[in-house]
Amino acid sequence: MLLLCNKSSPRENSNVTVPHDLVCTLRCLRSLDMSHISIKELPDSVGNLMHMRYLDLSHTDIKELPESICSLCNLQTLILVNCSKLLILPKGTKDLMNLRHLDLTGCWHLRSMPPYFGRLTSLQRLHRFIAGNEVGSGISELKDMNELRATLCIDRVEDIINIEDAKEANLKRKPYIHKLVLRWSRSQRVRDAIDEELLECLEPHTSLRELTIDVYPGAKLPNWMGDSQSHLESIEFIHCSYCKTLPPLGQLPFLKYLTICMMLELESIGREFMGMLEVLNCPSITNLPKFPSLSDLLLDNCHERVLCSVHFLTSLSSLEILNFRRVDLLPDGLLQPLTALKKLKIKNLHRFKALQNELGVQDLQSLQRLEISCCPKLLSFAEKGLPSSLQHLSIDMCNTLKNLPSGLQNVFSLEELHISKCPKIVSFPEEKLGISLKNLRLLSCANLESLPVRLHELRNLESLSIQSCPKLACLPASGLPASLRSLSIMECALLKERCAEGGEDWPKIEHIPEKHIKSVLNE
Repeated sequence: MLLLCNKSSPRENSNVTVPHDLVCTLRCLRSLDMSHISIKELPDSVGNLMHMRYLDLSHTDIKELPESICSLCNLQTLILVNCSKLLILPKGTKDLMNLRHLDLTGCWHLRSMPPYFGRLTSLQRLHRFIAGNEVGSGISELKDMNELRATLCIDRVEDIINIEDAKEANLKRKPYIHKLVLRWSRSQRVRDAIDEELLECLEPHTSLRELTIDVYPGAKLPNWMGDSQSHLESIEFIHCSYCKTLPPLGQLPFLKYLTICMMLELESIGREFMGMLEVLNCPSITNLPKFPSLSDLLLDNCHERVLCSVHFLTSLSSLEILNFRRVDLLPDGLLQPLTALKKLKIKNLHRFKALQNELGVQDLQSLQRLEISCCPKLLSFAEKGLPSSLQHLSIDMCNTLKNLPSGLQNVFSLEELHISKCPKIVSFPEEKLGISLKNLRLLSCANLESLPVRLHELRNLESLSIQSCPKLACLPASGLPASLRSLSIMECALLKERCAEGGEDWPKIEHIPEKHIKSVLNE
């Protein structure tokens, strides 16, 4: 194997060429890796490497391959990942009869597949097929390529003109493909009826595990998506802007993950679905069915009325609420019935003011992880405190929050507490933190003046990390717990001086095995 390396960045070395003589002297070469080199072309003499089995040109500036490369009758693997300037493949690619692996991922300027590509019936991994409308480059070329496996992405589906070509592709005869992506490059209603029939004809084998439909312009999704014989585990609908309903996905016995993104006209989701559901940028959905077994739900930038439906999803173990920009408070009682909930994440609620008592956070006795971030108007937590089952609490970028949650001493399971970018927090409550705390991380709390007074009582604390807290002047008078194994202090000028060897606080940290005390991160 010959590996050619380029240690400089592509922009620093833009004229790298492959010497003709080098190729001529390596006629017995079987493997050549020229990835991440700024080559723009290969010499024609590369066709003389008759023993070549593996060629990697990934992340190069190559625009086209020489026709002579099609003479490499033993070539089995050709990797062209992220060759973003590649425009065309050689016409003779069809002659590489031993090719097993061709990776075109990230070759976004590639115009079409080479003519009669379907003759490569031994090809097993293709990753990406670009549907064309010229003779010999259409989707019907997939007809006899039944060894294809793993992932197949079919791009530019809109260029499939003839419905019969889609039928000839015969995706139903390709049992080894586990992930299929069908992608239109633009959404146009003028041919939506054609695209609906087209998608119906692109039915995959029932062994398919993952399916993505991207920028589909039709209003109706195909019947085969509700086939009870299907082994689909994950489905993504992205930018299917004109679909108002979904197929009966509840009939899919193995479906675990459903992602719905930018389906602007979608009005309803079937009630039978179980598993993980992600709903992103779907403003027309105002209500979710009473999914009896739904375990994971992510709601991102949807109509605020959809939040009222969460109350009925009593099997949820994970709930993420993101980018609801008009929500001041979450609905009262929203969380109380969610007795199985283990993770709650609230992010980018720009008007969100409080985790009020009526919300029911304190009743979540299975809750283990609570993350709140980018809620600049958040003022307070529930007075009744947090559930004792909580193991991880993260509060990030809550600009107006002045006080941490009360009653943390009663959160007996809390092991990790992360507070970052909360400039109004000046101090910790006088009460001690949970006795199980192992990791305390404080980042960019610009006005924080003191650490917890009873920090030394946390006999399970192992790691303390403090960064960019410029007003923090000293460690607690009672010192730090003997259990502490790691201490990191970064960009805290006052504290750094006191914690330096011989400083006033040095005796409090001398026992800690691992100490990192620096003025700046890269010091």
